[in-house]
Amino acid sequence: MSTTDGPKYPLIFTCCNDAIDKKLVKMQHDLISKMVDGRIAFRPMYHQFDIKDMDHGDILNKSLYRLFYEASEYWDCILILDIDAIPLSYHAIEKTLMLAYSGTLVGNIQRSNHFDNDKHTYVAPSYMCFTREYYERAGSPTMNANHKYDTGELLTVNAERFGLPVTKLVPLHSESGYDDNGSMWELTDQYPKYGIGTTFGIAGQPISYHLFGSRLGTWDHLFHKKCEDILRTL
Repeated sequence: MSTTDGPKYPLIFTCCNDAIDKKLVKMQHDLISKMVDGRIAFRPMYHQFDIKDMDHGDILNKSLYRLFYEASEYWDCILILDIDAIPLSYHAIEKTLMLAYSGTLVGNIQRSNHFDNDKHTYVAPSYMCFTREYYERAGSPTMNANHKYDTGELLTVNAERFGLPVTKLVPLHSESGYDDNGSMWELTDQYPKYGIGTTFGIAGQPISYHLFGSRLGTWDHLFHKKCEDILRTL
């Protein structure tokens, strides 16, 4: 992977279906638009579809192909966000892109606890950044889940198989457990547990925030507050 100072064409991309809370969608849009202030392209894609007909992996596959290979503009690096995830500062975006352009896959760590896959951890598409060159070197894998790996997990699997660098942002703080008992999701003994409203970072530096569970609407107020707090600083 080249690390020269030539032209770079990054894009921030987010997607969701029309079942997501409209206030949450607007707050993410307003926050990122103000944070980047035209310095980096931001491309939301909102779809009308039923989850039974098209799932998250399908949307990511179609969107990556369109943006990397069919768009009239040229994008050489994509930062994918879940609709309930945000970068925590413009500096965090710059740090993420710097890592991606240096030749690594970078993003929020996650583990598919509902699969028996040897406690595999991966960079999740809640906050996931990579270059087109990296994607192709990793075999341009499908983003669909299968019987062993969750949505987007095959990119990390292929990267590890081919010896490509992977940078996993680790949980720094979570606002809540995912149930009334305060249960938290397990990673491995090497990493802390995480839950609803988790801040992820590297070397103690906060980079991203992911609410989780926005399709349920239960914790949307936490996302609203996080966005409002950051907007007041911009």
